[in-house]
Amino acid sequence: MLKKLALPLICVISLVSNFAEAQGNQPTSWKFQKDQDNKCVAQNLANPGLELMSQKLTITTKETSDLKSYVVSVNEQTVVPMSRVNLTDTACKCIRIRNMGALAANDLKIRIQGQTTSDKPVELALNVKDMAAALEALKSDTCKKS
Repeated sequence: MLKKLALPLICVISLVSNFAEAQGNQPTSWKFQKDQDNKCVAQNLANPGLELMSQKLTITTKETSDLKSYVVSVNEQTVVPMSRVNLTDTACKCIRIRNMGALAANDLKIRIQGQTTSDKPVELALNVKDMAAALEALKSDTCKKS
């Protein structure tokens, strides 16, 4: 009887440990999935308007929907624009950060200062956890495992 149970029990334990190991490599503050172009993206669970790809971070919030111009700093360093005020991407009403070197830290403090189309000032602060771990998971294409 024990011999009959041993093999299925070993298989179950092996599957559980493999699943736990795969889950342990992914940061828990990000949800990984494929987008409409079948590319791996990560969505921040605390700030669902943050979408991370291997080459950019996209920020879409109610505050970014009416921005005319803006400046973005990450951990007190200006990342967008490098020399002048940037204009909002009207296609997605979002902000895209492509300076991946500035996003390499695990804990980020992103600050957006701007003006709306009606010249009202906007200030937004976002705290992002596990950014470096999420970037590493995207490089390993964690979407293939899900």
